[in-house]
Amino acid sequence: MKNIIKRYRFVIFIFLLILLVISAYKTYKYINLQKLINTPISELTEKQKLEDFEYLYNTIVENYPFLGVNERKYGVDWVANKEKYIELIKQEPNFEIALNQILSDLNNAHTQILDANTLKNYIEIFKSLEEYEQIKFQLDILENPLVFK
Repeated sequence: MKNIIKRYRFVIFIFLLILLVISAYKTYKYINLQKLINTPISELTEKQKLEDFEYLYNTIVENYPFLGVNERKYGVDWVANKEKYIELIKQEPNFEIALNQILSDLNNAHTQILDANTLKNYIEIFKSLEEYEQIKFQLDILENPLVFK
């Protein structure tokens, strides 16, 4: 009987320990999210801006299917313009303007930085179409506080 009680206590202890670890992790993630949300974009350092651009650049190079079309149709070799874009980021004080200029070289209206009003409009449109499963996924992404920021 004492062994059963010891096992029962041990199982409860392990369960509570796991619950505590999960709660601590979720709290840590929440605090970090709040720090990111409350950090003004204008306070990004040049190094942070260049890191963000590097991530954007690599994502486009690895995933964007129309780089060749853009070069053939518009004569813009987006991949080769990397140094030009880095210089633009260094010279333009407004990071959002710099990114929109860089993305405009893709000649695709679907690749841009959305301003807050446009994003709010998209969220309202997507909410009216919530019955579609794909829309729910996109709505969850758009309503993420970091995306909105």
